[in-house]
Amino acid sequence: MKRIISFFIVLFIFITNFNLKVSASYFKPYQVKIISDINIRSSPSLKSKVVGKYKKGSVVTVLGKNGIFLKTNKGYIYNSSKFIEAFYSFKPYKAVVKADVLNIRQLPSLSSKIVGRYYKGNIITIIGSTGKFLKTNKGYVLKDYVSVFEANRNDNALVGRYLKIKEDVYLLKGTDGTLSDRLLIKGRTYKILGVEGDYYKISFGSLGFVHKDYVEILNNEPYDKISLAWQYVYNKSRNPYTYDEPSDYVNIKSSSLGLNVLSPTWFDIVGDYKNPSTIDVENNADLEYVKRAHKNGYEVWPRFAEFNSERAYVVFTNPSLRSKIINKIVSYAKNYDVDGINIDFEALGMKNKDLFTAFVKDLSRELKKYNLTVSVDVTKISTSDTWSRWYDRKELINYVDYMILMAYDEYTEKSKTPGSVGSYPWVKASIEEFLNLGIPKEKLILGVPFYVRLYKVDAYNTVLSSQAISTEKVLSLVSENNGQVYFDEKSRQNVAVYYKNGYKYIAWLEDETSMAWRLDLLNQYSLKGLGAWCLGWESKVIWDVIKSKLK
Repeated sequence: MKRIISFFIVLFIFITNFNLKVSASYFKPYQVKIISDINIRSSPSLKSKVVGKYKKGSVVTVLGKNGIFLKTNKGYIYNSSKFIEAFYSFKPYKAVVKADVLNIRQLPSLSSKIVGRYYKGNIITIIGSTGKFLKTNKGYVLKDYVSVFEANRNDNALVGRYLKIKEDVYLLKGTDGTLSDRLLIKGRTYKILGVEGDYYKISFGSLGFVHKDYVEILNNEPYDKISLAWQYVYNKSRNPYTYDEPSDYVNIKSSSLGLNVLSPTWFDIVGDYKNPSTIDVENNADLEYVKRAHKNGYEVWPRFAEFNSERAYVVFTNPSLRSKIINKIVSYAKNYDVDGINIDFEALGMKNKDLFTAFVKDLSRELKKYNLTVSVDVTKISTSDTWSRWYDRKELINYVDYMILMAYDEYTEKSKTPGSVGSYPWVKASIEEFLNLGIPKEKLILGVPFYVRLYKVDAYNTVLSSQAISTEKVLSLVSENNGQVYFDEKSRQNVAVYYKNGYKYIAWLEDETSMAWRLDLLNQYSLKGLGAWCLGWESKVIWDVIKSKLK
């Protein structure tokens, strides 16, 4: 009897081992991804000892199966979709939502929490499959309510054409309907960069999508104008004052003003050129400002400035410092989600000419990696080595999207006789000089002044002092001192004059009259747009002129 029992025991062990070997020989190892921390156990049982843990994001090779457990080289893990998913076996694909509304669930179960919704026509990326559910980057959806997305070959014909926004609508981050904070303003036009189903890919500061229902496809290339204005922010703590009132520029929809780009003066090179370790970029940026600007339809191109020739030379000729400054600007641009950078380097002199051009080239290349617009400010062409000749305009234009001609300061605070900040003949000649130099009109932006200079002169018309001031302030002083305003044919501007304490005060006004002919010149020469220095100085009626003429 004992011999019979022993025989069956041996036979059982043999068969068991044989089956295990056969099973092992037919098991093909595969990999899984851990999507939630999971315990590793010594044997295939929830009661067995925990011998370790796989962390979320780990990729683990499965060597075998035992019931509801998977065997790894460290032990056994519980086979549940709450903790693991196939790693290499699933190839992501795009699908289009068929249902009017499709719930997104936290887990692949109808009883799981709803964490969001997709809508009919949304194009989503499927990254996994569990039973009757498909996994997206936002959660799980029922597979019965989506279908495989197939691109229409005819859509490629639209790439490169332009569209016009039919009503205010937010730019989408993706075709799954996720909103960005950028408002697309009615009437603005954009180049079509791609087509996915019912969505057009465009660029408005960042790449995004707009649904076909909100656009009109244009047959010709539009001639959209840029309307930029600088906003002076001299300290980071001053930013909240630029948006603490409903009437502040950044809180007003861009179409109401006829303005579409804000350029706050946020970034300046600072430090002592004699001590290069102190040289850095002063950062006065504010993320709340950017968010408000985007929600009201503006792009934000912060100004990056340098006015010290010795310090600039040190930056340009010190490779590590040069790289540091460029990297700082690119990092700030990315971190604050801005749409471009305006480069405003002035009075650097001839020794910096080629160095500055090379700097702009390298900075622009880095900024364009992130789809950022780059503009550079330059003065009117003149014989001044300090202010004008050091700009290599013909070379600079090759590395930037736009060049802004600062067509102001014809007469300055240092002028010996009074005159206009920018008279008609002087501005007209400035534009023609740039175009004759070969600067493309579609890349040239006309800088216009919002400020005026009020001059105090003696009996010989010699300037005793001057100050930058707003037109409205000048008119107030004229009224207080029984002055007068007359039209000057040569400058094509209204001129304000009054007398006080035996001295004459005079200013060439920047009002609707001067703004009208500035914009007429812009349109006459088909320039890309305007750049105004600076917000807060302008006569309020100027905005009506800008809206009517800058089309």
